Amino acid sequence: MRIVDRDHDKGPNVPSPQRPCRVGVFLTPDFTLMTAGLLLDPMSIANWLCDRPVFEWRTLSVDGDPVRASNGVPAPVDRSLAEAGELDTVFVVAGFDAKRLSASEETLKWLRRQARFGVEVGGVEAGAEILAAAGLLDGVVASVHWDNLTGFRERYPGVLASPRLYALSPGRPTCAGGAAAGDMMLRWIERRIGARDGERLRKMLLHAPVRSADALPEDRNLAAPSTRSQALGRAVAAMADSLETPLALSEIARRAEVARRTMERAFRRETGMSPLEYYRALRLREAHRLLQQTDLPVTEIAVAVGYSSPEHFSRAYKRLFKVTPRSDRAQVMDAPVSPI
Repeated sequence: MRIVDRDHDKGPNVPSPQRPCRVGVFLTPDFTLMTAGLLLDPMSIANWLCDRPVFEWRTLSVDGDPVRASNGVPAPVDRSLAEAGELDTVFVVAGFDAKRLSASEETLKWLRRQARFGVEVGGVEAGAEILAAAGLLDGVVASVHWDNLTGFRERYPGVLASPRLYALSPGRPTCAGGAAAGDMMLRWIERRIGARDGERLRKMLLHAPVRSADALPEDRNLAAPSTRSQALGRAVAAMADSLETPLALSEIARRAEVARRTMERAFRRETGMSPLEYYRALRLREAHRLLQQTDLPVTEIAVAVGYSSPEHFSRAYKRLFKVTPRSDRAQVMDAPVSPI
């Protein structure tokens, strides 16, 4: 019979000292290879430092076939989902177009079944999208990459989505991805091996002090350019707060507490764009996110970013992204990228 420990301080599903923690790392198409390594390698080194098998793991794919990473490298796996065996924890690792996998009822049923059996089910990068589609994150604080936050909240309003680097919610660890996967994994492992060995592991990996689960990334949601100009930051914040009803440049300058001409020179110097060009790019970047990450109609998205005419919106979008809005509805590697 499976014994599940729901002690929040120790972490859920802590196995007995007599056996290792059984971890499944579920790789989905276009997953990020770096992120998968940040999950797997620390467990291997933790076993070595502790001189016992604290963890055993198996990599998984839907059908047991190799999975192509986002960088094109094919990654062989140990088992299919059907052959996964008994697990204590599953990490779903997803990179780009998670919407496609979140529509796979076979995958969602398997994840729901694991959760019913008391397995800790986590999501890394867009893995949170798949967990949310399975209904496993309702009412849960979940970490979502800042670039996907708008679309995620639109699709899953019942999830307490946050741009924090990672969240160790009981039974549902999530991570925004990238280097933050290392922070999450070190903290997750520390709960199982203790603070002393956790610190030894961090030093062995040459990892900087582990960032807090409450840490936030650089605030790119405002698309603020890297600058020391507080006035320019205030101007961009004003723009970001008024995408649906665009402000006049004079009003933006007033909120930035700077003369309009001074603001225009700062934008040219720092971004290579005029304030108007930058504002337009900011609005279209939000449309880009909504097109790729939600199922909202194009006309609704146009209105949401301040275009009353769908035709005007389509022309502006094509000028910036070189494709029409209707051609840009999948978040895949060959999709256009926002210039800001």
